[in-house]
Amino acid sequence: MLIMENFSLEEYNALKASGVKFNFSEENLVRRDFRGFDLTGENFESANIEGADFSGAYLTNTIFIGANMKGANLSNANLTGAKFTKIGIRATVLTDSIFIGANLTDVDLSEASLYRANFQRANLTGAILLKSRIHGANFREANLTYANLTEANGTNLGMGNSVSVFFNNANLTGANFTNANLEEADFSDAITTNCIFDKANLKNSIGIN
Repeated sequence: MLIMENFSLEEYNALKASGVKFNFSEENLVRRDFRGFDLTGENFESANIEGADFSGAYLTNTIFIGANMKGANLSNANLTGAKFTKIGIRATVLTDSIFIGANLTDVDLSEASLYRANFQRANLTGAILLKSRIHGANFREANLTYANLTEANGTNLGMGNSVSVFFNNANLTGANFTNANLEEADFSDAITTNCIFDKANLKNSIGIN
């Protein structure tokens, strides 16, 4: 199994195609360029990938448990089924990323850019989305039990979507939306038991009485 060197995309793909196995766990990969890499099923457990660029990468079922991902770029990445339990992804760029079915339990996504990110059926139990930018994000059927979305911002900002955020059929039990801007958000059929909407902007939202 190879420790990660500074391989180019072409070199990495050739080695992986030949059957070489990589070990990214506990590696120092600060600001490493992974743009467009196929990292399906790879293990980045406890790795330092602060500021790394994963834009457009394939990260299906990839493991990031315990990794430092502060400031990483995950825009347009496919993270279906990825595991991020109890890590910090603060101030990351997740625009147009796919997190379908991903495990983000207790993950810190504070101040992250989640524009149009797809979290459908993802587990965000206890996640922190403080001051995150969530316009166009899809949380349909996601589990956000006791998630903290204080001051989360779902405003349109000219991004061409009439519905700001999608929470359809999501489990929002005990979620905290204090001071969040959720104008025109869709909460249709969502579970909102014990949700906190103190001073939240819910103008023209759907499914909230």
